[in-house]
Amino acid sequence: MTSSLVNPSLSNPEMERNVIGALLAAPEMLAQVRPILTPGMFSIEGNGTIYQAIIERGELSDITTVAEQLRQSGRLAVAELTTGPIVTYLAGAMTEIASALNVRAYAEIVYEAWRRRVAMDELSKAATAISSGRKADEVSAALSRALVEGASKRGDDPTITDILAAYDADREKERDGKSTAGILTGIHALDSITDGWRPGKFVVVAGRPGEGKTTLMLNFAARAAKKGHRTVVFSLEMGEKEIMRKLVADVAGVNTTHAAAKQMTPEAWDKENEAKNAINRWPLHLPSGLGYTVDDIAAKVHRLNMRGNPIGLIIVDYLQLMSSGQRTGNRVEEVSIITRGLKALAMTLQVPIIAGSQLSRAVADGEPKLEHLRESGSIEQDADIVAMLHNPNTPGQPNTRELFIRKNREGAAGKVPLIAQFHISRFAGAMMETTKL
Repeated sequence: MTSSLVNPSLSNPEMERNVIGALLAAPEMLAQVRPILTPGMFSIEGNGTIYQAIIERGELSDITTVAEQLRQSGRLAVAELTTGPIVTYLAGAMTEIASALNVRAYAEIVYEAWRRRVAMDELSKAATAISSGRKADEVSAALSRALVEGASKRGDDPTITDILAAYDADREKERDGKSTAGILTGIHALDSITDGWRPGKFVVVAGRPGEGKTTLMLNFAARAAKKGHRTVVFSLEMGEKEIMRKLVADVAGVNTTHAAAKQMTPEAWDKENEAKNAINRWPLHLPSGLGYTVDDIAAKVHRLNMRGNPIGLIIVDYLQLMSSGQRTGNRVEEVSIITRGLKALAMTLQVPIIAGSQLSRAVADGEPKLEHLRESGSIEQDADIVAMLHNPNTPGQPNTRELFIRKNREGAAGKVPLIAQFHISRFAGAMMETTKL
């Protein structure tokens, strides 16, 4: 069925035929394909029409029942325009299939070809928009949104049966003590509250200036990247070299400030070199730029995803320095647009996003609460978790800090004791696992 004129990266009729053949040979495998493909994702209309008939017949699908379903629904002629005699086509697809057990792999190839067609279509629209005089920034933002939405779209929405099956699988793991947590921080008291940073969650880490929210978020980034989670840090406050200085200090456990350089021992320099080598091996990205919008972040992540394994953690430092990309004249409304966008992006990409946020000066005389979020708008509404750094000013313990979990959509609130070790850009605690090389 393939043709030399067909670009296999945009259309793969042979794999579409393999999907159909596998489902006819083993219709119970349909549950593996439906979350990936919809009929409209097939490049050959007849194949999409047949797939729709298989969905309608479900586990009763075979050559006879599918052909009859097409006749009864009035779609037989549409299918045969591209497949020829339907019974012959279905019989050939089923008998020529190598293994029905590979149906998910076949479906993923068909899905990837569809994604490429969508991307080509969006690029064509973008070129037309540029030619018509639209601003490049507007076209770029629209293109980024379309590509991210296309990348996140999969097959049919799950049925209640599908959802219950996934729920049961999770519960069985929990019962057996095998539940897979999210991305752990190494701060055990914090991980016990949050169970790690889970896909699709939007986390806000808030604090007054100088209390260490950037340091804490970079600790999270280092821990995630060290464990193999592809991590990207968007810093709107520090340059790449400043961030690297803090990361090296944390990983090496040495003071990397300018003032400390002349006092460093040969052993300390060795530790620093070992830390740099370790960081260089990590899947960590530090893109440069200022005034990021949510669309800018989405576009950058999309490009990174196209060049390797999917991004596993996104960190933004910090919310109040982001741009909404819209002129509202109201900063609270702009921050609300930003937080809604970040939450939507987290859910679309199924990646945890951690964003820093400032606290208002009103918190200076007491413990931080949700109402102290600066330019709060919808921050507390959109966030799944809100963590707030606090300096209790404990006499004789200047490095004591507290991390209040003021909101936890899927768990309890709480307080995590920390020790600030700013000379090595690290937060530690009695139960914290030290980052090792």
